[in-house]
Amino acid sequence: MNNFKGLINKNIAMPIVVGVVMVVCNLLGGCVLRKEWTKGQYKSRHNSSFVSSYTIKHHYALDPKQLQEMPFDGPLTIGNFDMFYQQGLMEQAVCVAKQLGSIVAILEHRLKLDVPFELRVYLIRRDYIPQNITVQFEEDKSFSLPLFIANDNESCQTILSENPFYPYLFVHEIVEAALISPQREFPVLLDFCSFHGFVKIANHTRWFRDGLAGYAQYMIHKELSSNEGLIESKYFLRHKEMVPQHPFSSLYKVKNNLFLWTQFDSDTKDQVYYNASWGLFLLIENKFGKDSAGRIINNLNKSDYLDGKTLIEIINETFCIDIKRMVRDFYWPDIGLEIVYLTPAFAKNRNLSVLEGGFLKNVKKDSLADKVGLEEGDIIIAVNDQRIESNLDFEIALLRSMQKKRAHITVDRLGIQKVLILELGHVEATSRPLEPAEKNRKKGWRL
Repeated sequence: MNNFKGLINKNIAMPIVVGVVMVVCNLLGGCVLRKEWTKGQYKSRHNSSFVSSYTIKHHYALDPKQLQEMPFDGPLTIGNFDMFYQQGLMEQAVCVAKQLGSIVAILEHRLKLDVPFELRVYLIRRDYIPQNITVQFEEDKSFSLPLFIANDNESCQTILSENPFYPYLFVHEIVEAALISPQREFPVLLDFCSFHGFVKIANHTRWFRDGLAGYAQYMIHKELSSNEGLIESKYFLRHKEMVPQHPFSSLYKVKNNLFLWTQFDSDTKDQVYYNASWGLFLLIENKFGKDSAGRIINNLNKSDYLDGKTLIEIINETFCIDIKRMVRDFYWPDIGLEIVYLTPAFAKNRNLSVLEGGFLKNVKKDSLADKVGLEEGDIIIAVNDQRIESNLDFEIALLRSMQKKRAHITVDRLGIQKVLILELGHVEATSRPLEPAEKNRKKGWRL
């Protein structure tokens, strides 16, 4: 009660003090007190920095209603594609359909994954190609892809190379859509979680869906870089972060928690788990060959119920392994470096003599990279004769060096090349094959 009285007295006294100060300020003809206070504030902020912020909020949204209001010619059916195009773009529509058809053919050949729906492509002419885009279609028997065309350059090369959806977002979405499509006889089930009394029923398939779709992106990335008949994406070359960069370090970080990843998890968790999910498929490819993903897809047809546990079981049976044990035992060394893309502008701004490679932005003190002699500003050109341009290239090359327990790293330092030997003392644990009795026990999971 005494404290309460004190609070009342302070609250009453404060207006009185403020009033007296205001009267004094007026009598002094100016307010010296305010002036001195202001000067003190400026002095205290003399060494502070000011932040300038510029934001342009321009967002382009596309939905079926907007498409209906646009004038289109077509459809022109070319292979699996129905092409809708605006005035004067028939030649471009034919070229785009052939390029996309080649990509779909690679997916079907390598992944053994049939695309069970109609493919619709809309060529949309605008004064410029929008970059901040949201597209929303609700479809069950078709898959729609919008491609934007700048009015001042309508070549097929430009249409594909400058569109943010080509080819990696297109590849990711079409693979995942093919897995869950109602057109499949037995589609992969989506994530869900429900409670029945005290019993919790959950399904986790995102690790498989996003993992396979991400792996498909990497597969097409390799095809684009080696197949002269396919148009490369200049948009991707400027935004290479569209393909994840840390598959194996992320997989080592999350371990078997990957198999509990769902579409309901927070966005902050997604990036690491997305990297880890397709790192899993890269790891499977490294162990069992480039046809490994296709072998898994072939075996999906042997089960009529594709939930998370069944998918794990199918992978186990396909390769006679325990995939969860393999992930649990997977080892990845903490090298302690950060690589950024070496673009022409990046190299020119820093007066670098090398135009291709991975620029070392950061090397942690006392890390493996530091101990082997790597320094900030070095440019990693190759690891064991494999060319390096990114963290992704570095991690893949490092994985292939694990069994040899060492990696030969070629770097350029101020125009002079040298080879540094990175010792890898720990070798990844070998996953043991399943015994016949254990195989039967795994099959019992379906009951």
